[in-house]
Amino acid sequence: MLANIVDQIKKQTTHIVITIKKASLRGHLTIMP
Repeated sequence: MLANIVDQIKKQTTHIVITIKKASLRGHLTIMP
């Protein structure tokens, strides 16, 4: 039960990290000519 909750949190955290990385990449591409 607890392991399942931890797994869900890890998946959500990974998703957030990927989203931030994609957003920052897009930001860098926009800044660069």
